[in-house]
Amino acid sequence: EPISEDINDPTSRLIGQRATAVQAFQGGVGRVVLDGKEWAAELVDGETLKAGTAVEVVGVDGARLSVRAAG
Repeated sequence: EPISEDINDPTSRLIGQRATAVQAFQGGVGRVVLDGKEWAAELVDGETLKAGTAVEVVGVDGARLSVRAAG
């Protein structure tokens, strides 16, 4: 069954937003800050990322964001 996008779902609005890595990503996981809130995050296109790197949110799974390096 397809999942309809709920425009009232606050997490769906995060997709496409830019965030900043607050710590270096190791093994594809780390933490990012978006709109002043810290989130657990998972890289979709790599294993490591330096702290301070800009990322783009490409997905949300509960309280974890899927991100890729912004470019």
